[in-house]
Amino acid sequence: MPVCVKKDTLLDRGSSLPQAAVDLLQGVLTRTPKYEAAYVTLAKIHFSAGRSKKGIAVLERLLQMNPKHAVALELLYTHSDRNCD
Repeated sequence: MPVCVKKDTLLDRGSSLPQAAVDLLQGVLTRTPKYEAAYVTLAKIHFSAGRSKKGIAVLERLLQMNPKHAVALELLYTHSDRNCD
């Protein structure tokens, strides 16, 4: 069975894909603020887009909820020594 995809999807946005993903994840976090995986994904998107300060801020919010979150701690350690944007 073919899958129908609306013309205005994340895949059709091309270069705005990272921003569309950021918007989606921020909406998810507004509805479910304890969804830890969304914080990690959002931080990774910021880092991959060269927005280190934003990525670090997202991880810091996650670590306020769960100070022992291993992935967040690892990402923070990895990205905190780089030059921030």
